[in-house]
Amino acid sequence: MYGILTGFYWLFVAAGNIAVLCAPFFYRQDFWSFDRASRAFLQAYNWKYQPLIRLEALLTIALHVTIVWTLHIPVLHYCALYAAFGFLWSAMQYVHHYGTERDVLHGARNLWLSPILDKALLNHNYHRTHHENPTVPWLHLSRIGQQEKGIEGFLPWVYLKMWKGPQFTSEHVENRFAGRVIQ
Repeated sequence: MYGILTGFYWLFVAAGNIAVLCAPFFYRQDFWSFDRASRAFLQAYNWKYQPLIRLEALLTIALHVTIVWTLHIPVLHYCALYAAFGFLWSAMQYVHHYGTERDVLHGARNLWLSPILDKALLNHNYHRTHHENPTVPWLHLSRIGQQEKGIEGFLPWVYLKMWKGPQFTSEHVENRFAGRVIQ
């Protein structure tokens, strides 16, 4: 959880591209016997797409190398910017879900940051509204969100509350998609 809060998790996303090319054994279920979440993810991993996934990883690495090389960006500057993005992305992925009910449609909240940033982030802070109305264009999320549920908190305060750690729950939610191989 703290890896997510700090953006450290994002390093695993980048490293995953390298691993899928150079160390495919990382994608075997038995390698992750100690980690229930990784095992569950790999139960749905469809090996017939492995060549396509490896091609995507190669193209992703090539894209980043090309950006750095053609624009003459110092590698450390690029890494610093990438780390900042990773921090922002990680924090934004979970802050809207922290402390909410465990439900696909209602397990999110609308948060406030600033009207300018809300527009820059394509009204991402109207996250519950998006969950409940996934086909509504981002331009309309704020209007609908204010009518339906309103704002349920200030994003930085909710983010800071997340540092208290995971919250225990006795609620058990069954994943009806667990173990299904995507075709």
